[in-house]
Amino acid sequence: MRRGLLVLCAMAGLCLASCLAPARGESPPAPTVAIPPPQANPGQGYSAPAAAGSPRLPTVQSPVAAASPVAIDGRLLIATTRSTSRPQSDLATDYRLAWWSNRGRQSIGLPGDEAGIVDAAAKPGGGAIAAIVAGSRVLSSSEDGTSPTDLMPALPGVQPGNPSAYLSLSWAGPDKLLVRQTAPGGITLLDLAQRSQTPLAINGLAPMLSTDGQHLAFAFAGNASFFSIYVVDQPFTSQSMRKLTADSVLESNPAWSTDGAWIAYAAETAASPAVAWELRAVRVDGTNESTVVPAQTGVSYSSLRWSPDGRAIGFTEYVETAHTRRIGVVNRDGSDMHLLSDNTANDKLLDWRP
Repeated sequence: MRRGLLVLCAMAGLCLASCLAPARGESPPAPTVAIPPPQANPGQGYSAPAAAGSPRLPTVQSPVAAASPVAIDGRLLIATTRSTSRPQSDLATDYRLAWWSNRGRQSIGLPGDEAGIVDAAAKPGGGAIAAIVAGSRVLSSSEDGTSPTDLMPALPGVQPGNPSAYLSLSWAGPDKLLVRQTAPGGITLLDLAQRSQTPLAINGLAPMLSTDGQHLAFAFAGNASFFSIYVVDQPFTSQSMRKLTADSVLESNPAWSTDGAWIAYAAETAASPAVAWELRAVRVDGTNESTVVPAQTGVSYSSLRWSPDGRAIGFTEYVETAHTRRIGVVNRDGSDMHLLSDNTANDKLLDWRP
């Protein structure tokens, strides 16, 4: 249909910011705990139709030196290529699951993960994780990967002529899991306590439930030529869908704040001659929209996650020229952005827990 739709869907199936833009509206409240000072860092985005007259943005060169280490507030659940024989590969099959904290990285082995980790999330309250392995299996296990159990029937995975695969998942409280798969499967709500599966009547990219499980944010296009962030309330029908912002740009990867008052998301500000994305935050009623990380040419952001205390936002940055993915953090008012990853491998943020 459109270039932005095609590439976004392709990226979701396989894996699973212009000049500094001014903030719009009131910024979220400033954090009380500072994160070390930022470095200029580029990444990659997903292409979409450019608005007429879109300016060419200044290109930011990728730094050669590794980012300075910073303290991590809590634990990050990540997908990384560091434990494989091809650490600089960005192939889906080369990503493995791990915990990352101030103590270092702890690998998590799951059955079949030699074919790659697509997505994963940690159970609220701890004790378990859920993961999509190779696009074909949805597993739950203990936090160290032991006692794995299939939660849904195995699928063939993305193959030529057979694109059936699981694409993303997120927890909705300690007993419910939201799983998205390729059509015609769509989005399914798993109730692990009741051992039931409920297909939702709506579909879109990167769906994520609020912490109370009552609201769903996702990227939806409808009849538009671009995806926008929409919010829908229980019981998750199209009648209660509402567009989060009035912007007419490609938006993706919504993430709920821990208190359910804010949504962070990525927005494309330019698509040609080079992509440029920025990280934004907005109240759930669509007010006080602000730019958290301004756009840079060749930079995009994905897999956004709020810190457990709600003071910072974590993200995955893709460097288009270097083809590297790195994890970064930024205060929710846009101050003190810093990268946690170096340039020796690819890292993707999947979840952030205490």
